Amino acid sequence: MSPYTAIIRRSGNPFELAHVVVSWLIGAGYDAYVAVVYVPPPPDQEPRYRLVPLPDLTSKYCQEMERKEAAEKQAAIDKIENKRLKKIALLEQPPDDDINGWRTHAWVLILPGFMDVTEPFFIEPSEGNGYPINAKQYHQIQSIYSNENYYCWEHLLAGEPFFRRQLGGIDYSDKKTAVDTDKHLDVPASWVEKLDISSDEYEQRYPGSHKVIHYKKVLLEKFSHYSERDGIVKRVKVFDDYALTIPIVTYEWYKHRVDLMETLKIDHVKREMTETFGNGRKEHLTSVRTLEFNYYARLDHLTKLVCTPLTFEELESRLITYTEGTKAEPKRAIRDIVETYSRNKGIPAKQDVWRKTFHLQENTIDLQYHYAYNFVTNNTRSYIKPNLAETGGKILFYPDKTSGYIADPCAKLPRALDVYYGLCDNIDLEYQSNKHIRDRETDTNEYLKQRHRELTEPRLYVALFDTAKNEAAKTGWKEQIDPLAPYLARMFGSGHGAGSMPSLKEATLVREQCVNDFKSKQLARQSLVQERFDKEAPRLRGLHSVQAVVRDMH
Repeated sequence: MSPYTAIIRRSGNPFELAHVVVSWLIGAGYDAYVAVVYVPPPPDQEPRYRLVPLPDLTSKYCQEMERKEAAEKQAAIDKIENKRLKKIALLEQPPDDDINGWRTHAWVLILPGFMDVTEPFFIEPSEGNGYPINAKQYHQIQSIYSNENYYCWEHLLAGEPFFRRQLGGIDYSDKKTAVDTDKHLDVPASWVEKLDISSDEYEQRYPGSHKVIHYKKVLLEKFSHYSERDGIVKRVKVFDDYALTIPIVTYEWYKHRVDLMETLKIDHVKREMTETFGNGRKEHLTSVRTLEFNYYARLDHLTKLVCTPLTFEELESRLITYTEGTKAEPKRAIRDIVETYSRNKGIPAKQDVWRKTFHLQENTIDLQYHYAYNFVTNNTRSYIKPNLAETGGKILFYPDKTSGYIADPCAKLPRALDVYYGLCDNIDLEYQSNKHIRDRETDTNEYLKQRHRELTEPRLYVALFDTAKNEAAKTGWKEQIDPLAPYLARMFGSGHGAGSMPSLKEATLVREQCVNDFKSKQLARQSLVQERFDKEAPRLRGLHSVQAVVRDMH
């Protein structure tokens, strides 16, 4: 619907109303746009009819006394904790500083006016980070200076830099005359060598490629890229004591790893390790043990695998529990498989399975169906699987080995044939689930073995154009490529030229072929350029004509 129609109808959806407002604003001269944004879902409406809650029969006096008792206990705990924190703060308080405020420090001041700088700011030389001029770590300025002047309340040397001078009566078009007129001091040429930092020195970043910073109960380590075998660039260790002997947690960041590991978190208290990976791994793995995957890049849309000694959770819809391993049988046996399914609106709730539980050790199958509308219970069905070894592999049906519950008392009992078909289908599904789980266990073990290899033998990748580190590129450059080899092989065979020089006639033929190929290639390029020019020329003329018409209209 157009904005005019929306104004006439006095109604419209959010996009149509936004078009009306933006049309008015653009007409008024504003730089307005329609923003397509995401909004939260609408709030849930309260039901019209609600169950009346049960009356609260607990004693208000008892509740108040319990609240007061809990408050007194919490106050006593807070008092002890505050006393402990005050003692720690007193011990951590630095001694009196007799020269506080007298220490000087140097940092860089950037003023606006050049390189699109609009506001002044500071740069900390030891870090290279920028800070605003009102940063808390900077108290006051004593003086500033550059290669042209020194400023302490005002400039020390007479005259300002040429671009800051605002004197009148001087012809600045002739710079030599202007400089001679304003010159107050002859300064010798600088004796400093030209500043030059090689790429290797720049990538080293820190002296010895390693930097350690000590904080209160925290140790920060920084490494230059490619300086460590495992590709670590930063490590943060958090300790429980001031001597830095009892670690609590360790954070590590990595770069340029072939296995695409980015971060590692080690919890020394819980004895847990959390690894995260970037996009691009073959199995699209993002973490280990709690295996999280980029589901959109996998064909099976696998999101997460949670592995514990006795459970195995997959896709948040399948949970596997195991028996404990023994010395005689160390491999875990599957005890139960629990699968849950969402509601399928296409079939009745009494036929839509909600949960399947396969008890492999007990040789039974339990089914639970979805709740029907206005029912507080759901249908269930249990099977005791027949012994296929005794029946010769055939599935026989015994009515006494199945039972069920029907929530609707008016519903008909299921036919025995339908119950038998359900038993056959679920036995087949149990076999498929068991096979799928074993395959998934094999894949998980392969993931863990691969991670073990990647951790014990880490490898770093180097950019193709980084010739200083790329040995493969160096090797390729060192290889001498003979441009005449294809011509000699085409004329005289691939074995020609091994230890023998071509004759004059052969050399002449090769030269003629090279020249002919070069000419044909140049002609092909010329034809391609001419073809593209002929194709774009009419379009360019059309644009010029449109531009001329628009210019005449204005």
